[in-house]
Amino acid sequence: MIVNDGVCSNTASHTITVEEAVLDIQVDVVISCDPYKVVITATAVTSSSDPVHYNWSNGEIGDTITLNDGGAFSVTASTGGGCSFTKQIDVPKSPENYMWIFPTGCYTDCIRKGNYIIGPLLPLQDWSWNNNGQSVSSGNGFMNPFTLYSNGNYSMTINTGQCDLESDKLSFSAEKCGDCEIKDVKIGEVNMVEAQYCAFTQTLVELNLR
Repeated sequence: MIVNDGVCSNTASHTITVEEAVLDIQVDVVISCDPYKVVITATAVTSSSDPVHYNWSNGEIGDTITLNDGGAFSVTASTGGGCSFTKQIDVPKSPENYMWIFPTGCYTDCIRKGNYIIGPLLPLQDWSWNNNGQSVSSGNGFMNPFTLYSNGNYSMTINTGQCDLESDKLSFSAEKCGDCEIKDVKIGEVNMVEAQYCAFTQTLVELNLR
């Protein structure tokens, strides 16, 4: 650059360095099932010769993180010149997170229509309703409600992405019951369940049965 006021002149030079941008982030996700563990490795796509720094949404730094469950994560790759690129990674959660919905233990009910159980309310890689160790209904996507049609030991198997997990058993038996008339139902008490999901237990008192 030359500055000239008509009498005196001066020359100054500036060096401008164009920093190569981070164009993309390639992600490798490795999931192991027992115990559930997720390893995510990020690799920036860039022509920059500067070191690449990785910052993750869970506060960790470095190109690789290890997790004990899935979820939504993001990683930002940046170079020394300040250019950065952010990518989100959606990792399947452990099937264990959804096993609470399946009832376990012993259960006896009257023979009637409408005894059914439901599965997790999310699309699944694979699912299966089992009776006495054998699959009796299966598919993928959202689970169909399952009717408890006979005595048996029932279970649920789900796959949220890469890992299969079978629930504990529900031992179900049905018996013939006489007709009854419920005159009134009162709520005995409502208690909040201290768990990872929001739920309540409610005690009902049936009155004037005959």
